[in-house]
Amino acid sequence: MKKILFIVLILVGIGCEEKEVFLYPTIEEGALFTIKTSDFEDEVVISVGQINEAISDATDGEGIEDVILESIWLEITPKSGNTAQEVTMDLAIQSWQSQQFIGIVNDFVVKIGDKPSKLIVIKGLLNPGVEELKKQLDEIIVKQAGQNITFETEATVAPHGAVVK
Repeated sequence: MKKILFIVLILVGIGCEEKEVFLYPTIEEGALFTIKTSDFEDEVVISVGQINEAISDATDGEGIEDVILESIWLEITPKSGNTAQEVTMDLAIQSWQSQQFIGIVNDFVVKIGDKPSKLIVIKGLLNPGVEELKKQLDEIIVKQAGQNITFETEATVAPHGAVVK
């Protein structure tokens, strides 16, 4: 079972006499990809409601001025019966405008161990996909509009014919 989560760092400005205080609450919201075959393709959705609920819990109803995408990470939780040693994956986000998927990362290699692990995706991030994710989060969080966020992943496993669980 794999989880793909993203952290959103939210900038909230509060005026206090002549000083400005900025609070940076962090929210986490994610989508779960469940893989049961060797090579796979899957699509998941993070709903506007899920994001708004996380924002409400993190901000106590204060207004949001800006969204900063702090990181994207993968949580890998191998299950018994897993025979794969690694997964090479592509992750993309669906554009609200064109409905096409825009890459966030391509050919990202994930080593699968015996224990759960968390990998922060830093190298190989594709700017168009990251910008699309930030734009969609900004629409939902700051402008209080937008749609659900849809992600797609395609991956191959190694060794060939191995099973990811």
